[in-house]
Amino acid sequence: MNLHDAPIDNPTLSTTQPRVVIVGGGFGGLFATRALAGAPVSVTLIDKRNYHLFRPMLYQVATGLLSADEIAGPLRSILNRHQNVEVLLDEVSGIDTEKRLVHLKQHGVPYDFLVLATGIQYNYFGHEDWRRAAPGLESLDDADLIRGKILLAFEHAEEIAALDQADTEKIRKLLTFVLVGAGTVGVEMASTLAEMSRMALAHDFRHIDPRSAGILLYEAAPRVLPTFPEVLSARAQRHLESLGVKVYTNTRVTNVDADGIVEWRARSGRHGVVECGRACISRRPMARSGHGQVGKDYRELRPFRCRGTLRFLRLATRRTSWRRRAICWA
Repeated sequence: MNLHDAPIDNPTLSTTQPRVVIVGGGFGGLFATRALAGAPVSVTLIDKRNYHLFRPMLYQVATGLLSADEIAGPLRSILNRHQNVEVLLDEVSGIDTEKRLVHLKQHGVPYDFLVLATGIQYNYFGHEDWRRAAPGLESLDDADLIRGKILLAFEHAEEIAALDQADTEKIRKLLTFVLVGAGTVGVEMASTLAEMSRMALAHDFRHIDPRSAGILLYEAAPRVLPTFPEVLSARAQRHLESLGVKVYTNTRVTNVDADGIVEWRARSGRHGVVECGRACISRRPMARSGHGQVGKDYRELRPFRCRGTLRFLRLATRRTSWRRRAICWA
């Protein structure tokens, strides 16, 4: 028998009740699991990570304002009181709808009902090669990587200014940060980067002025936060500009390379090239519609609102100010 065809048997869960398998421990998966707690079903939650991540606050980890444990909680601890729920740490490799079997790396999990809540992925507009030069922000690992890159840019600029003061162009490039996509993540990242350079790091260096860092935000749509009401978009753009962020709407990025070269083209026909120290992609394919792409064998579910994770939001908002919190990348 193939390992994928060997189902996992768990004696702690009822074998007579219908089995619900939920793939993904994000907002949708966690809310669905908690909604079924105590119901006459056996629930199996599968995720490739053993924690629930409050992703709306992920950008604050990427900029050093919050630590990882402040926006992540162990799934087992969240669900340990629900006797009809089990959590499996594994990655789904396929689904056999005829045999009603979820394939993991080395096992198979049978199901009577299946909920797919696998989340979303960043959209590189067909340019997957951009991923190496401009990481997205969808996990704690991404946040750690981006935080390290941002702080290293300031450190390298300080070293060049101290030892080779003539290379001002290299310093300017290192202190230029480009964000592609002015959705919620892009706007939040841009504003937090601006506050970080203008306030938190303003007096930490001797040879460079972090307040001179250039933060550029590009959006192909006519306005930032295009899915929000226009009055909120206008207010958000005014706030960004008051922080010193340069906002370019109706402007599509056409190329990003590993040397920090970002090429753009506006709808008016204008085009240009920006040399930057770091670039970040903040556009997601499902941000506009809120609906996932599902195959013909699955029905599309309405989005969930995960009230059960609001405690993470309350925890995350109990934060100290930029001036009081230490920022490090080690």
